[in-house]
Amino acid sequence: MFLLANFNLKVRFIQFLNIFLKKRKLSLGSGIRNWVGWVMYDKLNYPLIKKINFTPTTKLPKNKFDIIFISHFFEHLDDKTFLNLLKEIKKISHIETKILIKIPNYEFFYKSFFNKNNFRFMKITNSNFLTYTHLWKRYKIEDNVYNRVSMMFCDYSNKYFKSQYQKDFEKKFNNLSYHGPARISEKKLKNIFKEKNFKQIQNNLKKEILKDKNFLRFNHINIWNFKNFINILKKNSFNIITTNKKKINNEFKYHIPSDEIHFLKSWSNYFYIKVNF
Repeated sequence: MFLLANFNLKVRFIQFLNIFLKKRKLSLGSGIRNWVGWVMYDKLNYPLIKKINFTPTTKLPKNKFDIIFISHFFEHLDDKTFLNLLKEIKKISHIETKILIKIPNYEFFYKSFFNKNNFRFMKITNSNFLTYTHLWKRYKIEDNVYNRVSMMFCDYSNKYFKSQYQKDFEKKFNNLSYHGPARISEKKLKNIFKEKNFKQIQNNLKKEILKDKNFLRFNHINIWNFKNFINILKKNSFNIITTNKKKINNEFKYHIPSDEIHFLKSWSNYFYIKVNF
């Protein structure tokens, strides 16, 4: 009870501070964050979030922002919603707006799938997977590099799991809850990954996942290789300032919380961009 009271007090204090601050920083697909001086857009219910349901026709409020931060969010959107959001980002940017995008480094995962020495891969991905791997055992899915990579290319929840983005979601697990990769044999998985086109790999995994009669929703539903993502940004009138992680850290370390800049650093691609007016 005491912890809950402290939590609510902290949120209300941030809400109070934000009334007097010029909030010129925006986080899209923010998740639950307690950040002072930020506008946060997400579909989650939380006091500090401006709730938005992202669709191909979503319109963002026409405020102008100095900093726009989008971390591990675009891979959760379909192509039409993603491209619409790029258009909306241009509308809320000015000539000096700094935009930082982070997405999974899918080349890293693809190469790891074929790397026989996968101890390092398992170690650096533990923090993101161990929350769910005990659920896999109930469905006889082994926790190995193949299934972890498969989950990054396309993962899903069944109707007994619901959502991993709500507070204390782990407490709602039951014996039938599942969140993870396609539940297929290692042989079939290796055959799918013989394909070199990332989107085709994902589509093949989606077909297998949809065979689950208890399927609820996909989580990672979009995928790009590095060059393809760069080309999309350029075609949509964005200038690529740098993709160098060290330079990006130096540029944004006084604007974005350090733990967020470094979150999943070892297997993320970073894109510091500006709108080409």
